[in-house]
Amino acid sequence: MLYATSSPEDFVPSKWMASGHDVSVSLSVKSETKEVDASLSSLAKKSFPILKTAPLEEQLYSNKASLIILTSQLGMHLSDDLKRYFYNEIDELLDIQNFTNGDSLINVESFCGFLNFFIYYHNLKKPSLGVNIESFLTATWVGNEGCLTIEFLPGNYVRSILSKELLEVKEFDNSKSSPIINIYRGPLTWFEQAITAFDIDKWYKNAKI
Repeated sequence: MLYATSSPEDFVPSKWMASGHDVSVSLSVKSETKEVDASLSSLAKKSFPILKTAPLEEQLYSNKASLIILTSQLGMHLSDDLKRYFYNEIDELLDIQNFTNGDSLINVESFCGFLNFFIYYHNLKKPSLGVNIESFLTATWVGNEGCLTIEFLPGNYVRSILSKELLEVKEFDNSKSSPIINIYRGPLTWFEQAITAFDIDKWYKNAKI
């Protein structure tokens, strides 16, 4: 099941808590999501081992195979179009022709959190994917006035940032010199509740039909 490894207060920004927003969000999740997460956790443990002493091509192949298998196991939870998009993004991120010394493999547990995010929050737009220096997957959605980036941490946690110039909620702006601002770090199940004040649903969600 989706779980928290620390007290929510360790992750929810203090400014957000102090501003009077409700942080008593239930950690209960849909039974479908619990089942998916249990399956992902089991599959992640069986992922192809990556030997750091192995040639780079072999490491990339093992990493790519593990992520593709994880994605393919979610046939009933993700659309074919979305799965194809994820496959293409994985191929591009782990393409040996484009891989440089500064690039990182993709943490499998981070990728599981990414898949959980798309299953827990339905009707999401396709993001641009990346990998940070810690091997955590990142997803970026670009809006008309800037972008939202979510970093997927192990244990179904996320960390998200907005371009600073987009913010209308000035109380969250702690530094006028910083181009970006952290808006939330915590369990992925709390994400939408935490960012309500920023009114950016249209950036990462498709319009309801």
